[in-house]
Amino acid sequence: MARIAAGTAFVASATEVRADAPPRTSLKLVSVKGGLQSQWTNEFQNLAKPSLKVNTMQSNSLQEVYEALVAAKDPSEMPKLQALVGKKRNASNVASQAWSADAITLGDAWMGDAIRNGLLLPMDGAENSSWFKRLSPRWQALVRRGADGRLDPTGKVYGAPYRWGCTMMAYRRDKAARFGGPPTDWDVLLRPELKGKIGFVESAREFVGAGLKTLGLPYNFEDLNRLTPCLQSNGSAAQTVDILHERLKLLRAQVRMFDNKNYLQALGDGEIWVAVGWSSEVIPFAERTPKVEFAVPASGTSLWADMWCVPGGATGGSGGTGPSPLLDRWIDFSLQPGRMDSSRGIRTGGSPLMLHKATQLECPPMPPSRVKDKSPGMQGGTTPKPEIIGKSEFLLPLSGTAIQQYRKALTVESTV
Repeated sequence: MARIAAGTAFVASATEVRADAPPRTSLKLVSVKGGLQSQWTNEFQNLAKPSLKVNTMQSNSLQEVYEALVAAKDPSEMPKLQALVGKKRNASNVASQAWSADAITLGDAWMGDAIRNGLLLPMDGAENSSWFKRLSPRWQALVRRGADGRLDPTGKVYGAPYRWGCTMMAYRRDKAARFGGPPTDWDVLLRPELKGKIGFVESAREFVGAGLKTLGLPYNFEDLNRLTPCLQSNGSAAQTVDILHERLKLLRAQVRMFDNKNYLQALGDGEIWVAVGWSSEVIPFAERTPKVEFAVPASGTSLWADMWCVPGGATGGSGGTGPSPLLDRWIDFSLQPGRMDSSRGIRTGGSPLMLHKATQLECPPMPPSRVKDKSPGMQGGTTPKPEIIGKSEFLLPLSGTAIQQYRKALTVESTV
């Protein structure tokens, strides 16, 4: 299986592209809508004229990117991809473009399954690169994976993070007084005044994670048996599952919709009063929508990261296998300190370099801001407070035991 050549040097500066790039080399990238700034590709291409051509394609979602890889490897899955992309696009073309690209955007939560199913190539030699050394140990640990897709401190590097954000709550400012004021933590979702007035992104991990947080527990767990002491001193693992089951049943009764497309519009229209979603969607929507504000739960939330990953069928390398030799330069360019704009916070995704601590994910000191922090849990307008980031977690791959427990906990009934 072709990989990036071991020992390949990742250049320290994008300005070296002109001297080192082989003639007529191109770079083929597949990103998600809103996930890649066009000025980046233009600037990178200008640095390497005339030898470089950057081709970028956009997918509608991270799920579409993942399903495209699945369908490319197993054509029997093509109908599922076609249903996802719609009638106006050809699923076979979408799959082919993703599978043969030099790099695709994939969320960190998707990496485990993608690696385990043989959809990604490791970035051999990446641990010696300048961009990898620029990342904090917490980031380095997140991208090192074993062949089973799980975190492995001695594993290979399977991704390069280029933006991050978090799960947060958006709410109607004009309705807040009716449910006790602006939401400051997850337990707000259980208030009786919000029954039938909550919208969630369509994600089991986020929904169960919110339920766990209302119990004072973390998003990630391997076995509920380990959490028994947290919930009741003498409870059994089965009883622990039952406690979570009941909490999720209560939370489910509060939720009016699980929807990735219309949940924010429903908030803007007043159909719901609180929405739980991702910062890259919530913050821009709140900024352009009257009466909508946002907040980050004080007890911590889930963090997400978009990664550059190498698909299993990359064809841009030597002999038509593996990624283009320009990929290492592109990643280094993406992670230059000069590309970190702290003033934008996590509005469209923050630079991984903002999270710099070794043991806790904390933002470096923010420049003075004229923006009044009217949003609970935020500083500088659009960046979560360091103490909240320190309590937050990336969603890690689940064990088989945990997956089964999730499934049991999710078999909830609702009166809504």
